[in-house]
Amino acid sequence: MAIDLLKRGKKVIILGRSEDTLSSVSNEIGATGYYVLDTGDVSSISPFISKITTDLLFFGYLVQWLARLWKLPSNSQLSNPNKLGSTASAGARSHV
Repeated sequence: MAIDLLKRGKKVIILGRSEDTLSSVSNEIGATGYYVLDTGDVSSISPFISKITTDLLFFGYLVQWLARLWKLPSNSQLSNPNKLGSTASAGARSHV
């Protein structure tokens, strides 16, 4: 699925528990980044989801605010968050 999305020009962030494997796969397929999260540790999933959701909402707001502040045209890369990669960090280690 990740490779198909990349072929369509989308930015992809992968998730897994082994940083070595994630780093290798991320580089191999050209992913935007990755998050290290052991999904077997059920107690870490809810904080991860909460943190990444907050980060992504903040990032989207920040992009729109900066676009208005800088009076960028609506077709500019900065004013369209779908064209940008996320720099959000979560409770898990991130490499985005």
